[in-house]
Amino acid sequence: EPFFLVSNDCTGGGTMGSVSALPLAIALHLAAAARAEEGFLQAVHGPVASAEVAPRILRVPLHRGPPLLRAHWSEHKSDEAIERGPVSFLQTASQANIMDVKAASSAPVVDIYGQIRVGTPPQEFSVAIDTGSSSLLLPSSTCSSMGCRGHNGYAANASSTARAAQIADGDGSSPQILLDIAAKPEMVSLSVSTGAAVGDLFVDRVCLGSTGDVCADTAFVRMLQMTREPFRSLPYDGVLGVGLPGGDMAADTRLNLLGNIAELGALKSNLFGVWLATEDDEDQSEITFGEPDARRMASELLWLPVTRNDAGGSPTGTWQSTMDDVAISGITRGLCSGAGCEAAFDTGTNAIGGPESFVDGILAELQIQKDCSNYESLPLLGFVFRGQTFNLERHDYVKMAGQPPECFNRFLVVDIPPPKGPLVLLGDPFLRRYYTIYDRGSMQVGVAYSNHRQRPGSPETNQEAAGRLVSYSQLNDGNQ
Repeated sequence: EPFFLVSNDCTGGGTMGSVSALPLAIALHLAAAARAEEGFLQAVHGPVASAEVAPRILRVPLHRGPPLLRAHWSEHKSDEAIERGPVSFLQTASQANIMDVKAASSAPVVDIYGQIRVGTPPQEFSVAIDTGSSSLLLPSSTCSSMGCRGHNGYAANASSTARAAQIADGDGSSPQILLDIAAKPEMVSLSVSTGAAVGDLFVDRVCLGSTGDVCADTAFVRMLQMTREPFRSLPYDGVLGVGLPGGDMAADTRLNLLGNIAELGALKSNLFGVWLATEDDEDQSEITFGEPDARRMASELLWLPVTRNDAGGSPTGTWQSTMDDVAISGITRGLCSGAGCEAAFDTGTNAIGGPESFVDGILAELQIQKDCSNYESLPLLGFVFRGQTFNLERHDYVKMAGQPPECFNRFLVVDIPPPKGPLVLLGDPFLRRYYTIYDRGSMQVGVAYSNHRQRPGSPETNQEAAGRLVSYSQLNDGNQ
């Protein structure tokens, strides 16, 4: 969930040290900014052809990349070591208050990304499609930082539809509004996971997928400087946030691509479904915009209301809902308070993430041995929503690799500071097992057991597995 900073001291040739440490919350109140909004929409949405085509459904295949490499320094800080481990795209505003992100255990992982087109003529980019953030981040073609190397960069000067964007200062009573202007773009700074970037704001035509006409003019961040990590290790060019407006600059909906597409009525319905393939599937992972894919579901859907507000009452922008608790072998363990845990369905995290106490509590219950000596006896791990438990099996939350085999857990400590946190992140292990639908119209997330090719040697059908793994929990204090 990205938070952005605006630094008046930054210039195109500035340094990361000039970044302001004060977070900027940009709230869009249409009544207070009607004239600015009207002018922007006329400039941005007037010529877009997507408004003239019939609403449609779009399938965007998601490609598998190589295992993500995450760099760190050895304890002597003299040699750089490379390890493979869980990563989250969660973003934070203050350089001095970056959240603590660390892997509970190293593990090989596979990253998934899709394609978008930006500009006229279109420039194609591979982007991680992230339900945990709301804005589009692309490297600039002029960026020479180590983090930009190996990535396709957006060339504003090669697009006839590119326009600079700035943030207009409010008078104290009205909000700060993003304006589309033909002037020098606004400089912004942001932190992504354990890295940081400095960029500026542009508006251009953005289209989902490598073909098709589901497009909308959208504002985004063109990154001019990027830290070496984690950007150097990403097998894709940028990040497309498909979260809800709020919690970052996409509180102004014009930075939210799906919000702009919804306004144009380009999709049959303002929802999308995410199906992530397993290693046994022949089909590619995919995200379907405009309608859920019933073929991907092996159980009935449970619809969960989106809880959009943080502790301070501000929208977070994440697809999150209240989770009752965690269950081990069908017994709840009291890892959430009486009010429950806030849990985000996050395609931008390739692990199960959460506060240190939450992750440590799960690992203490599971007692995963690195030599895999207890692998066959590891229990079901369940996440309980509205009394219904969505279970994961040992092969979902543990990766076995090598000869002799080693077992790596798929958990990630992510301590998100208030007011946005604490937050549990249901990432890749959960999303491969369960098909998820994100409905902007009803403000709900739908969860169903996912249809996959049967595991080798398993006689169990998907429907039988759904009946075994999706269940109602026996409430307990965890002392049994």
